[in-house]
Amino acid sequence: MFAICPFRPAEPSREGGRVMWEYFGPDFAFDVVKGMVAGIASMAFQVVAPRTFRAAKQFRARWVARKAARRAARRARCNAVANDER
Repeated sequence: MFAICPFRPAEPSREGGRVMWEYFGPDFAFDVVKGMVAGIASMAFQVVAPRTFRAAKQFRARWVARKAARRAARRARCNAVANDER
């Protein structure tokens, strides 16, 4: 029962307390750096996203206006040709 008890006092390390850092230190540092990169990327996305959506919205509005103007010009040409034939 005492072998699996989590409250059993740990045996002291023979080589010292800093040995444990050798095992999980690099992984911990990698995770910290990975978290910092993810956080910076998230903040950058939050800054850039509204500008990107605004630019896309303006582009779409211009595209639709150009498309409507082309369609109106095409209809005007067709009507002009039809009126000339009459």
